[in-house]
Amino acid sequence: MKISVVMATYNGEEYLLEQLKSLLNQSLKIDEVIIADDGSMDGTAVIINEFIRLNDLQDTWFFYQNSHNLGYADNFYYALQRAGGDIIFFCDQDDIWLEDKVHVMHDILNQKPQIQLLCSDYEPLVSSSNPPAVDKKTLRSMQNSGELEQIKLNRKNIHLGRLGCVMCIRKSFRDKIKPYWFSGWAHDEYVWKLAQCEDGCYIYHKPLILRRLHNHNVSMKKMHELDKRIRFLDLLLKSYKSAYRYVEQEKRSSRGLHMFQKNIKAAKLRVELLRDRKLLNSIRLVRYLGYYQYRRSILIEPCLLIKHSRIKGSG
Repeated sequence: MKISVVMATYNGEEYLLEQLKSLLNQSLKIDEVIIADDGSMDGTAVIINEFIRLNDLQDTWFFYQNSHNLGYADNFYYALQRAGGDIIFFCDQDDIWLEDKVHVMHDILNQKPQIQLLCSDYEPLVSSSNPPAVDKKTLRSMQNSGELEQIKLNRKNIHLGRLGCVMCIRKSFRDKIKPYWFSGWAHDEYVWKLAQCEDGCYIYHKPLILRRLHNHNVSMKKMHELDKRIRFLDLLLKSYKSAYRYVEQEKRSSRGLHMFQKNIKAAKLRVELLRDRKLLNSIRLVRYLGYYQYRRSILIEPCLLIKHSRIKGSG
């Protein structure tokens, strides 16, 4: 099976070279690397072009530079569409892959045709002072047991359980779910949700990358600003609607339809709470507590609204 790697870059010069080397040094050769840069203003483009030139990779590594900034989600998605491999690995610009990552995950997919999305565990690599911490739930889930676990569709698992940097998917799955993507939907959330709808989401419990933790980790930013929280919830609502449409049109389980109906209702109430200042929704949302990824959000969001109203009033 042909192997592609897709990477999105943006101002990544500090750690990029180590990641590029780890791709080149894989024990199973990568057939194609797609890198899309979203308007970096540092030396990212120079590092990539020089690495490709020095290692004579012009025929298999392809570097694209956007004419304008698309944003992380759209940049990665459009890079993903350029990949031609049967297996497509997602790659961040700042991690380090262990030498056998591609080989191990390729072999699992080769042996298990039911898998559409395969994730691994990772080992945290602290690379700055005061980096964001990996939450305890994620750390507990990374068992290092060598077990292959199916992630079944339910209201607990539907929340993102692994980051894109440890994922790979089949090209056939990418093509099947293409009509359900919308602008702004992060690639890892997108494939994580829809792979569960296909009963094809799995985690191999061995760390296969060093996941770098530093002050600029995009995927670990907290949303304690009202506008950012509303945007997050708007995207969350759209993702549930899209997943519902997928389950309905692909004639998947009625259980999935019922679950996504509940998710849609909860997300709508949360958006209205913050955007339309409907504080009474915080009471209505108690019945949807099981549909939150983090239960503390049921308290955080009304407090965020009240805090914002006080600041605005004092201004």
